[in-house]
Amino acid sequence: MGRRKTSTALEGLRGDAPRAGMSISRIAAWSHNTRCPTAAAAFAGRVDLDNLLVGTTFEAEVGESPFMRQRGRLFEDRVRRDGYKDLVPILKDQLDFPSSEVQPLNLKDKYPPNTKGFELRATATKEWLERVLSGDRKAPDLIEGAVLGLDLGGFVAYFEADGIGVRTGPVIHGIEMKSWPQVDGRVDDPSKASEAMRQLGFYLHLLRVAVAELGEDPDVVSETGLLVTPKNIGLTPVGGTRALAREIALAEATIARLPRVADYAPLVAEGISFGPVAASNEAVAARLEHLASLTERLGTHYQTSCIGSCGLAKFCRAQRHADGDPHVCGTQVARFLPGVPTLSRAADLAKGASPTAEETKTGVAPFLALAGSLYAERAPMQPR
Repeated sequence: MGRRKTSTALEGLRGDAPRAGMSISRIAAWSHNTRCPTAAAAFAGRVDLDNLLVGTTFEAEVGESPFMRQRGRLFEDRVRRDGYKDLVPILKDQLDFPSSEVQPLNLKDKYPPNTKGFELRATATKEWLERVLSGDRKAPDLIEGAVLGLDLGGFVAYFEADGIGVRTGPVIHGIEMKSWPQVDGRVDDPSKASEAMRQLGFYLHLLRVAVAELGEDPDVVSETGLLVTPKNIGLTPVGGTRALAREIALAEATIARLPRVADYAPLVAEGISFGPVAASNEAVAARLEHLASLTERLGTHYQTSCIGSCGLAKFCRAQRHADGDPHVCGTQVARFLPGVPTLSRAADLAKGASPTAEETKTGVAPFLALAGSLYAERAPMQPR
């Protein structure tokens, strides 16, 4: 599919729905539930599901606190201060940078923070990589705000890396900066560190692809990344290296499975669009009716991880609750009820209803009958 047709399909699928920028966090949110066709279509159409249902009872609760945003800006300023004075010792200690002065390049300050600026930064990043790979000793060995492009089947998405460092070889390292603290050498929230490492693995994979496209060996991109965070409650930077071979492989596999908008062109021709769901001038009931029709046409796959990763989670949970879907009780319950379509059916089996062939085949029916009989024996003994 050509770029013009791809663009037409993308615009048709999104319609007037809020547009989502492409980011690692958005890819991570999609990867939490790759079996949901509606979420895949929204990803392909770059639909911002977090803001799709604004003004309805299913509106998503999103956003970072102003305090954390301010802390993030202050930490970036601290790292950048006096020619990255606090970062240079970390590079030397953790990544074996030479003792000579580090030559930084800040692309964030050179271009506007918009789509055109990202395109220019992507070009500048490629030119910088060419200089590094050719052995140009005057090329900067620390670049902040590098932008790497990724062709997603008809349009190019741009991703901003916090930092890239290059030492003699060349050996290229990824650098991820986060404003949450390390207390006594430990990250205060292990899940944050894990997410940061997934992001860094993604950037390193894109770097390897960029190096290969320039005709050089992608192994010059190290599988070791550097995580830089504040020490304790202050803003003094500290850093530690991480081995990221697994995260790089995961990034490669994830990219290979990303939904492409070209796959949805036939549905767009049938009138499938998220636009009417976001129409704030329409009655809420009409918007939700359209969403119900759209999700029925595309299909959904609700699971508990959707609550923290998808803007449609409240809507889908309500739909599944109305249907008696076991998934509303969590993944463990759903796995305990193979072949049982609804919670009401599980209750019937617990009361001794005759099982179907599928329920007999999975073996769940005898367990529910036993649980029901034990509960019946125990229930009268419970205090009132």
